[in-house]
Amino acid sequence: HLFHTYGALWLVRGDTAKTLKLTERCLELAEPGRSPRYVSKARCLRAQVFLRSGKLAESEAELKIALENARLLGNPPQLWRTLVVLGDLQSAQDQTDTAREARLEALAVIEGVAADLEDASLADTLLRSSYVGAIRAATGAR
Repeated sequence: HLFHTYGALWLVRGDTAKTLKLTERCLELAEPGRSPRYVSKARCLRAQVFLRSGKLAESEAELKIALENARLLGNPPQLWRTLVVLGDLQSAQDQTDTAREARLEALAVIEGVAADLEDASLADTLLRSSYVGAIRAATGAR
């Protein structure tokens, strides 16, 4: 958890080299089979680094593993985050239609989580968040 979260912080700060080092450490601890959840998170984070660095093939390879793990685990937040990054990658590859599909799938996962929440105000907060708004804007959905 520490290495993934710290890596995400450094990605936000723009230090992709430090982010990669931290994701490598996260993967060392999470693989093999110790924590597939963190394998998925670390692979998605590495995909973001590669995407920012213009290494689209490497990003795609990481996302494939991250997405497979997120689907197998049934981890909705990791699934929707990975789908959003997949949409970003596909946009960078000029695959507008598939990028939109990935983001719409992410929205469907988010809306499914919101529908399952017993607290309506919590569901509303999730659906009205700037994060979800940005995904909607990227798809053209309202």
